[in-house]
Amino acid sequence: MNYTSFIKKSQNRFQVFCTVLRFSLFIGFYLLCLWMVFLYVVNAPHNMVVFSLTALGGIAILSWLHIRISLGCLIIGVPVVSALHMMKIFPVNPLCFWFAILYLSWCTKCLLWQKKTVASHSHVGALVDILAGLVLLSLIRTLFHHPFDYLWDRLWYHPVITGPDDPMFCLYAAFVLLQGLFLYRIIELEVDDSTGWKKMVWVFYLQAALVIFFSLLQLFFQIPPLEKTYLTRLYSPFNDIHSYGSYIVLLFFFFLALTSTKNRSQGLITAVCSGILFLLVMLSWSRETWVAALLTGMIFLFYKLKKTRAFLFVVSIFIAVALVNLVPSLWPDSKNLYVKRLESTVIVKKINVEIRKCLWCRAVGIIKEYPVAGSGIGTFYKISPSYGERDCERFKGRPENAHNYYLQVAAEIGVSGLLLFLSIIFCAYRSGLRTLSQLEESDNIITGLLFGLTAYLITMLAGHPLLLPNQQLLFWFVIAAITIPGRLGTYEKIPSTGDIQIEG
Repeated sequence: MNYTSFIKKSQNRFQVFCTVLRFSLFIGFYLLCLWMVFLYVVNAPHNMVVFSLTALGGIAILSWLHIRISLGCLIIGVPVVSALHMMKIFPVNPLCFWFAILYLSWCTKCLLWQKKTVASHSHVGALVDILAGLVLLSLIRTLFHHPFDYLWDRLWYHPVITGPDDPMFCLYAAFVLLQGLFLYRIIELEVDDSTGWKKMVWVFYLQAALVIFFSLLQLFFQIPPLEKTYLTRLYSPFNDIHSYGSYIVLLFFFFLALTSTKNRSQGLITAVCSGILFLLVMLSWSRETWVAALLTGMIFLFYKLKKTRAFLFVVSIFIAVALVNLVPSLWPDSKNLYVKRLESTVIVKKINVEIRKCLWCRAVGIIKEYPVAGSGIGTFYKISPSYGERDCERFKGRPENAHNYYLQVAAEIGVSGLLLFLSIIFCAYRSGLRTLSQLEESDNIITGLLFGLTAYLITMLAGHPLLLPNQQLLFWFVIAAITIPGRLGTYEKIPSTGDIQIEG
């Protein structure tokens, strides 16, 4: 056997090995989806069983016949379903079950019926597979800490998960993270042309319209009710002010970038949208969102304006912030709670970092003890009181999440998991920037998505939106929208902002 033949055989064996691993990965999540559907059907209220089964059947049929339409309905439906859940119309948020049915139908057709390959088409896809495998291994390791009898009873006879302090919460936490990763993989495999990408862009318009509608519904009609103690704190259609702010600020920069289009009607619509979204950012009451908007906005100015003007503007902001920190009396003495909230965001002495610091120390303590594989997916909330500072009065003895998604990922699935996640983000930015460099003119869509993603990632330094299923689906949809143009390789076929016309 010559050397060349040996190398080829070794490569073929390695490819077969990778194919088997990837197939096992998709089948592993398939089994988890089956359990999730079982959980939903068993625990559905009696008066909703028929409706639930009909809806799940419809999703399965649509996903089998036309997966792109099914994916579009899912992503557009995220704010609608989340809002209905916040209004107590849905007793539980059905997004996880919706995606589980979609995946089961798609996977049965592609892998088991048509026997298609699920090989990754990009570096991002390959890294997503590795991260998904790491999450599944973390889940298996966490489950094996429990006796088999208890595990079997909780899986099939008492499958209800009461909350993050439940020993079986790891199943739900793993599913939430995995559904975002596998959503990306399905989009990567199914959206393989510029027409599909163009339709993905329209989803952001529909999302923004729905988010604005539900936000205004809460603002003017108190549906769902606002917390009057702190004036207006918008969060509908999402779970809380911080996850709400994370996605609102992403949409804001997406539409802000589109305002520079040459199409007048589209420019006017996007300008109005960006103005409303900016107002919603302020009304979110989320300080981390405000900081993300400010920092990303300064970078945006450097990108859009002449460097001298942008530099002078940014320097002016820094001087103003420095002055009010050196001489706090310069800050206006106002009884308005928004002004006071902004003051506690800008003036260092009034920024309360003790709460976040306490939780971050807990995360660091867990990372020190479990640096490689982490403590296990979904375990941070329950075990966190045993780590970090003991003299934190507010959270003394109380479980809580890390309020920093990066630290929580490192604590639960190890530093390797965090590095994989950051590598995916890096590759997404690289793909987006390469797409921009290949276009004759700077594409405002990709630009807006990149700046929006930047703001979203900044909010995760003090928040954890990706612990929520709605944010997982939205986040990985954004990653897919950024990376698909670069993966297609035919940059000239990608529609520019001016090609996406507003009809009517």
